[in-house]
Amino acid sequence: MGAGKFATCWNPISGDNFIMSAAEVIEQIKGLPPAERAQVAKFVVENDDSWIPDEFKEAMKDAEAGRLVDMETALHETPPPRLQ
Repeated sequence: MGAGKFATCWNPISGDNFIMSAAEVIEQIKGLPPAERAQVAKFVVENDDSWIPDEFKEAMKDAEAGRLVDMETALHETPPPRLQ
């Protein structure tokens, strides 16, 4: 949720839907016990990667595929012929 965005929430007691701003959601999270705040943070990190720059995501894919070398190797060794 960015600035000015709202979440539609459901009140289980009345059965009504209501609108909650990001600021209100944040305040609700602040009121949770530490263990529950940790659950919320874990959920966000695992399910929303919009805060991670695309360049970082691409670099992680390169690392997982073995397409990176350490800086000393890059600076001081001759690259393999396929990379020249």
